[in-house]
Amino acid sequence: METLTLARAEDLTRTHPLFLLLQSSSALNVVKINVGEEEPIDDALKRFKRSVLRSGHMQLLRRRRTFEKNPEKKKREQGEKERRGRIMRLKNQKYKVHYK
Repeated sequence: METLTLARAEDLTRTHPLFLLLQSSSALNVVKINVGEEEPIDDALKRFKRSVLRSGHMQLLRRRRTFEKNPEKKKREQGEKERRGRIMRLKNQKYKVHYK
């Protein structure tokens, strides 16, 4: 059984964006999948890509590609907060449950 991982810090150069990502605190959550003996590599790769997207590594990498000023950061965080609130309101309407 093989294991595919996002990357290892020692395999990357210091200028590679993934190196910086893996050196951060979020690097503790390295994405891993187990590949079965008879499983096609295409299926395993598809599962790996899906898990990388769900983990948020790519979003974090895109965000860190350029410097973000404080006003931009506050605006982005406010937008994220509003989106979370909208999702919670929709859940409340759908299930008639009040989350806090």
